Amino acid sequence: MGKVGRNDPCWCGSELKLKKCHEAYTNAGILENVLRERTKYADSWSLNASNLQQGSHYEWMADLLGGGLTVLEIGTGLGQGTEALVKSDNAVISLDANPVCL
Repeated sequence: MGKVGRNDPCWCGSELKLKKCHEAYTNAGILENVLRERTKYADSWSLNASNLQQGSHYEWMADLLGGGLTVLEIGTGLGQGTEALVKSDNAVISLDANPVCL
């Protein structure tokens, strides 16, 4: 199979030309691609997290647990859930694999 040119259809099946779709991913290294995708995820999650925070959903979830617990939170995100857990008098250990979220 030959090299895909910039004006060829993108390999992802989007029906766009490679230059308008995934050219940056094709030319970048794998670590750059992972960081780019993590950043995109963090940006999109911030919208969801803001909606959850505005609706007091984090506080509601923390109140369901009560206080005085040690909570292992996997997927810290932007920290709104962590904050609600701490405010409910819980000790929190938070982990996130995405350095953009940390």
